[in-house]
Amino acid sequence: DFLAALSHELRTPLNPVLLLASEAAGDSQFTPDIRGLFETIRNGVELEARLIDDLLDVTRITHGKLSLNLQTVDCHAILHAAFQTVQSDIEQKNLKLTGELEADRRWIKGDAVRLQQVFWNILKNAAKFTPEGGEISVRTESDHKTGELRIFISDTGIGLNEHEISGIFEAFSQGEHSSSSGKHRFGGLGLGLAISKMLVEQHHGRIEARSRGRDMGSTFEISVPYCEDEKERGPVA
Repeated sequence: DFLAALSHELRTPLNPVLLLASEAAGDSQFTPDIRGLFETIRNGVELEARLIDDLLDVTRITHGKLSLNLQTVDCHAILHAAFQTVQSDIEQKNLKLTGELEADRRWIKGDAVRLQQVFWNILKNAAKFTPEGGEISVRTESDHKTGELRIFISDTGIGLNEHEISGIFEAFSQGEHSSSSGKHRFGGLGLGLAISKMLVEQHHGRIEARSRGRDMGSTFEISVPYCEDEKERGPVA
């Protein structure tokens, strides 16, 4: 209850700051340097808002107050939308993003916005923890024995050890890189993967993380039931 109330009160005053900074960042009457400063403000506010939204999501889900807008949606279309949201991160670090979306059963019953949030969280992490020039790959397949669509998101990043894998989906949990003595420090609250797991489970699916160890990259596998009868298709996300 404390987090829900605090998060709402913190989020509300950020809206006018974000609006003013966004308008100023695109105002041609200012010099490029000034617009750059407003762009920095906007980016900072957007990040702060994202962290607060994560807190709100955790409280909504754990209190059973997050409702899903379930429709029959094209998971491949949702993945493509998620690709667009991380494009700037990919380009900034000169990463290579490849997709093999070959599942023949790609229609699922789900909330397109929340599923995109799951994919965005994992792709964002992959971009964050993959060094410049690295690779991120996304692959889908249909498992007709279990009736599930499987999504694999892999990277060539810093990887995970066994201890990190065991607690990676816990709220406020971060890897050893976040410790004061850690080699890598990337910030964040450690909520993105916890929220992703909760959302996947609300779609009657599961999510798992695998890695061969430090600096050996990682793979996240998401499995959700696909629609047996694809004739009744909803709108494409």
